[in-house]
Amino acid sequence: MNNTNLKDKNVVIIGGGTGSSVFLRALKKYTDNITAIVNVCDDGGSTGRIRKDYSVIAMGDIRNCIVALSDEDSLMSRLVNYRFKDGFMSKQSVGNILLTVLDDLMGSFPLAISAVSDVLAIKGRVLPVSTDNITLCAEMQNGKIVKGESQIPKYAAKHKTTISRVYNSPIDAQVFEECIGAIKAADTIIYAPGSLYTSIIPNFLVSGVVKALKESNAEKYWVVNLMTQKGETRDYRLSDHIMAFEKHTGGENIVDHIIYNTTPISDKDILRRYEKESSAPVICDTDHEVCQKYDLIGLSLAKIIDRTVRHDSEAAIKHIFGIM
Repeated sequence: MNNTNLKDKNVVIIGGGTGSSVFLRALKKYTDNITAIVNVCDDGGSTGRIRKDYSVIAMGDIRNCIVALSDEDSLMSRLVNYRFKDGFMSKQSVGNILLTVLDDLMGSFPLAISAVSDVLAIKGRVLPVSTDNITLCAEMQNGKIVKGESQIPKYAAKHKTTISRVYNSPIDAQVFEECIGAIKAADTIIYAPGSLYTSIIPNFLVSGVVKALKESNAEKYWVVNLMTQKGETRDYRLSDHIMAFEKHTGGENIVDHIIYNTTPISDKDILRRYEKESSAPVICDTDHEVCQKYDLIGLSLAKIIDRTVRHDSEAAIKHIFGIM
């Protein structure tokens, strides 16, 4: 596929903050027909402080995706992404504050997102998966119910237990209607990498999302994580990721292709650093029965950037769309 043909395609990326942002930066080089559907259950850090005081949906991942689709060198993009360094607003993001203020002034969080997106002249659009004020909850293997996205991995790590399932509160939180339209119009849908239980799966728990994906004729790709994550997916193999996804979504009906990494990480210093954080490369047991239900695509995706393992999003995008 050449770039001209890609510009005629409607592309939807579903995920959270960092993973989606990385793929949006790569994708915007080739097309403006992009819709990012973003998880809204984050309650940690500066986002959590604002949500506690103002009862709004999570805006941090949304801000990251808006900036990723903008000219990130522009003064306005730098302003939106700016964090205060000290004082009572320490670590608070200007973009988070701006979205909260605009939500109050305009009476609608989607309108607030649209306003900031227009100011930054982004390529594509960013949509919250829901406008309901969602709290993510988890039932742990030890029977404990943990409430709050930021608390789930902390509890699991501290008490040496694992996540049995996650669910939204309210359990009947509804999908933002524009997301349904975007999914119906999509030619290609990509599930970006990210924290499995607290960033990716919550999107599919919102009422109406799975139904829309099942009815969609788009080609659906899931880019699986490179590394396991403390408190969420410690010791998880590729098959464990897939089984967790299926448990929450009936995944085989909403995924056509699963993209996994084939590049071994050979830097022992980096591996030791991750090991201290209870993290390791995801072992891709492609011969496992559950993996065989999908079209598996192995790509060289692991890159080391600033001593951190990152996806080569450009390589994934080029493969998905046949860009030479």
